[in-house]
Amino acid sequence: MQQEIILITSVATILLLHFITYLSGIRYYNNKVSQLQSTMEKENKVFTEQSISTLPAIVQRYFKNSIPENQKYLSSAMVYQRGQFRSRENHQWSRLKAKQYFTTKQPGFVWKAILSQTFIFRKTAVLSYIDKKGEGQLRFWGSIVLNEPKGNETTISMLVRYLTESVWFPTALLPSNTIHWVEHTDLTAKIVIRDGRNSASALVTFNEEGEIVQFETEDKFRDFKATFSNEKFTLRCSRYRTIDKIRVPTKVVFLWNLPSGDFPYAEIQVDDIIYS
Repeated sequence: MQQEIILITSVATILLLHFITYLSGIRYYNNKVSQLQSTMEKENKVFTEQSISTLPAIVQRYFKNSIPENQKYLSSAMVYQRGQFRSRENHQWSRLKAKQYFTTKQPGFVWKAILSQTFIFRKTAVLSYIDKKGEGQLRFWGSIVLNEPKGNETTISMLVRYLTESVWFPTALLPSNTIHWVEHTDLTAKIVIRDGRNSASALVTFNEEGEIVQFETEDKFRDFKATFSNEKFTLRCSRYRTIDKIRVPTKVVFLWNLPSGDFPYAEIQVDDIIYS
């Protein structure tokens, strides 16, 4: 009888601790969303072809094909995603379901994903870039913290993520105090983002139709074996379609361009985007 009481007490304690840590994960995410929303500023500008007349020809073609004339600049976007992810070359793919909230006038985002290989093996990831600071948190079953990347490497990596994923709300890629384009070749251009002291750049490749097909950058850091390594990164974009008058890619592939060869570690399909 005493052993049964001890067992029941132990199980109850474990469940209570799991519930408490699970709630802390929910609070962490909700706090990040609240922080991001507090930085959001309404955009009042309107896109015109005249506003891009000084950009490289291929960049002008991209914006003309992606954004209708007199489109108001987007203030925020909510992107609903699904796909697959793996952290190592020899690891099994995990199913991914995520939503990502972006602000545009002041660069920022919060991304929350559920990663699952089986019903038992399930993780929750939250990544963010808010008020010039990048952070992340990975939890097992939304409860036990497995990893919490932070610091300058995480901040710059999250800024790179914001820059490349702005392809889903392209008014954020228009020239501004934050975004600067530099001519490179007929089908490529360099883009630079500056947010306070944080900065990053990427080489953008377009096809003949003026669609962005990939970003390449050496400013992103790979979180590998509890440390960071500066590696070349590529985001490939495809399957363009029009969502609420904005033409965007609905499939992206994330790759590390390692000395041993390209390592695709995430494939994401966009199901829907809600703009404001």
